[in-house]
Amino acid sequence: MDEKCAKRYSIGFKASLVGLLGNILLAILKMSAGYLAGSKAMIADGFHSISDLLSTLVVMVSLRISVKPPDAEHPYGHGRAESIAAKIVAVILVLTGLSLAWDSLQVVMAGEVTTPGTLALWGAILSILIKEGMFRYTHYLGTKISSQAVTADAWHHRSDAFSSIAALIGIGGARMGYPFMDGVGGIVVSLMIVWMGFKIATRAVGELMDTAPEEEVIKEITEDIMNCQGVRKINDLRVRCSGPDLFVDLKIVVKKGLWAYEAHDVCEEVKRIVMEGNPQVKDVLVHVDPEEIRD
Repeated sequence: MDEKCAKRYSIGFKASLVGLLGNILLAILKMSAGYLAGSKAMIADGFHSISDLLSTLVVMVSLRISVKPPDAEHPYGHGRAESIAAKIVAVILVLTGLSLAWDSLQVVMAGEVTTPGTLALWGAILSILIKEGMFRYTHYLGTKISSQAVTADAWHHRSDAFSSIAALIGIGGARMGYPFMDGVGGIVVSLMIVWMGFKIATRAVGELMDTAPEEEVIKEITEDIMNCQGVRKINDLRVRCSGPDLFVDLKIVVKKGLWAYEAHDVCEEVKRIVMEGNPQVKDVLVHVDPEEIRD
């Protein structure tokens, strides 16, 4: 494992470890508060935190796999392990959201009336604050290391905060004499969780299908290439995502009459500048066309 991969793994692992410990603490806190205060919403929210544990473990495993160096079976490395992990987290989010929506719908249809204790109310408030903090911390680190898996796990933290908001609304509504708010709030927040899951899944599927990065990234790479001495034109440029990495394939036009070693030097310079200009670029493959060749 090179220094760059080791640093990236260390940051990602730290984010996941904080999430793991936080989810264990919150699951115990919410389920205890739910049972002691007689709150079904808080108990259900505690089970949501348990589902977060599973997604965080998936992310930790994927990070360990993604930093493995290329081998004979995986010549482009193992970066897509993170895209696969993001899809798994997305599926967990969708299933969790649908489950919570179904439970809330049943509460509305049954017209169940409960008046939970104050402990459940404070448990929900504490959960929202902790989970929002975990979201911001994990999302910051996930963006810093360009990890879809860690970022997806961050959104799972926020989905747990949303479910705690639903629990808070339900608990508060029940204590104020409006029991229907429990179910309605739960349905709305559950649908938001499902929507997050679909967004994460869509992006992960895009990476697995070699989708190009944002137009701004391609524009910056193009500008770096054209600033290289000896490059007359770019005939073709393709950039694809593979987990946190970018792979660049391109054809450049160089001055007619260059010796082979001179054209090779231009290629090496293009590769160096592109990789230095964007730390996400893992490799650059350059093909040379002499000046008289046209597409």
